[in-house]
Amino acid sequence: MGGRRGDQGDQAAPGGGRAAATRARLLAAATRAFAARGFARASVREVCGAAGCNVAAVSYHFGDKAGLYRAVLLAGFERDAALPPPDDPSRPAGERLHDLVAAFLGRLLAPERHLHARVMTRELVEPTPALREVVEVAFRPLHGRIRALVRELRPDLRPADADLHTLGVIGQCVFYRHARPALDLLHGPDALGAADVPRLARHVAAQVLGGLGRHDLLPLPPPQGHSDDHPRPRRAAARRR
Repeated sequence: MGGRRGDQGDQAAPGGGRAAATRARLLAAATRAFAARGFARASVREVCGAAGCNVAAVSYHFGDKAGLYRAVLLAGFERDAALPPPDDPSRPAGERLHDLVAAFLGRLLAPERHLHARVMTRELVEPTPALREVVEVAFRPLHGRIRALVRELRPDLRPADADLHTLGVIGQCVFYRHARPALDLLHGPDALGAADVPRLARHVAAQVLGGLGRHDLLPLPPPQGHSDDHPRPRRAAARRR
């Protein structure tokens, strides 16, 4: 009964502190549930139980289960618009490509995004109608930014080839997120993760510039405070031996 009174209090003061707290608890519990079981298998009842809410709270705050799921997906991208640095045509295109790759990798590998990444992976394997909105909100803007840089670096490319290079940039970055379990086994936990974004960004950008035939922009300078050596995988291998 206490949970129901709390929900009713939230409904009496939408936008108030208790309403915001309830909504945040539901989003956090739903993220965990959808990451573990996907949209189809996670239930509203288990989400509300974990959040300490009456099941009516989902209807009040999100409309239904699909609305809750959509909110979870989009919440993971709320901060993304500010992450990629704005284009500055006065700076070399190679540097801007590097900075965009670094921002994208930083977003993918941030520890606080781990659960959202699992939800997003499940969504890509078992897509729901929410995927269309995610593509428009998060994927298309990033794709457009990268493609514009590819065209700037190689204006002679056919549109279809520019698209392939654009997808290649995205694929190299996404690999470090989706292959996380395998990379942990190969190199040890925490290797090639968030702390390595400067080095990974330099590597990916160099690969892209080389693939575009822009060797005149290489080599990229090493990231400040990092060297080309990376001892952590070797230490992990030594522990396994």
